[in-house]
Amino acid sequence: MNSFDTLRSRDYAAIEREARQLRARALAEMIAGLRARMAAHRAARTAPVARPIASKPRAA
Repeated sequence: MNSFDTLRSRDYAAIEREARQLRARALAEMIAGLRARMAAHRAARTAPVARPIASKPRAA
């Protein structure tokens, strides 16, 4: 293997490493976003429901 091949393989290794880091970061951000959405959904679902919202009185 000559020096050009060595340099090229090092470049590929660096590119692969960077791509792996970018994929990992994108996945982490996606998971964080999903967790935030789930937490917001859960908070909305468990909000107190017994308190009526001020509106027109309903006929009993």
